[in-house]
Parts: sequence; C-alpha cells; structure tokens
Amino acid sequence: MFSTPLALIVNITGTAISLTSPYIVGRISGSDLVDRINRKFPKLEKTINNTQGSNFFLCFILRSVSCLPEDAISMFMGARRMPFQTYFWGSLSGTILSIITATLIGSSIANPSSPMFWISVGLTVIISVGSIIVYFLWGHRKRKKEV
Repeated sequence: MFSTPLALIVNITGTAISLTSPYIVGRISGSDLVDRINRKFPKLEKTINNTQGSNFFLCFILRSVSCLPEDAISMFMGARRMPFQTYFWGSLSGTILSIITATLIGSSIANPSSPMFWISVGLTVIISVGSIIVYFLWGHRKRKKEV
C-alpha cells in the first residue's frame, strides 16, 4: 500500500501511539490498576520484580521478548508512574527491530522467494530467539548475584 520508507514511518508512528495511549490510561488509573494487572498477569509482576533497577532495560526486554500483552505492560508502567521518556524510549527500542522486519516482510510478501523476504524472516527469528536468550542470561546473572 505504501512505499517501504513511508510504511516504516507509518508503522513507527502507530507504535508510538499504541505505546502512549495505554500508558496514559494507566497513569490516570493509578495503583488500583497495578493490583488488578498483577492478579490477572502474575508473569508480569514476576518479571517486574526480577528487573528492579533499570526501567529502560525492563521496558526494552518486555517489548523485545513480547510474552505479555502489550497494553497491560503499558498500563502497568503508567500506573507505576515510571517516567514517560524512560518508558517510551525503552519500549520503542525493544520494538523497533520487529517493526522494521515486519514492514520488510510486508513489502516483499508478494514475492516470497525474494532475498528481502527471507532475510526479514530470518532476522525476525534471530530477534525473537536472541531476546529470549538475553532475558534468561540476564535473569541467571541477577539470581547468581543475589546468592
């Protein structure tokens, strides 16, 4: 529908909006929302507790691993009163590679035998696996430090 550069701009803008809106809802809703989200998504609370100390990294890893609902993460961070700039740039950094690869896959979907399509698919797999590995290594290092 769009040229690849324009599609990237549209996708990044859409992601920025989808990161901001639930954050604002969480910010307005306050601590009651944190309790409800913790009950509904116990994995989120566990992950948050394991990443104390670096809000940027927390947002980055939650977005790059994407094992939890994105709106819940955004609302939770807003309700926790995480500084918006830290939240926003950490979240955007964690999603930017996925945005780029998804856009490139979309622009080459009509020709699935093209190198761009397969390189984008390969990068998507590498990003997913790499993010999971980084998360587990970071968690292992943190647990080792606590012992």
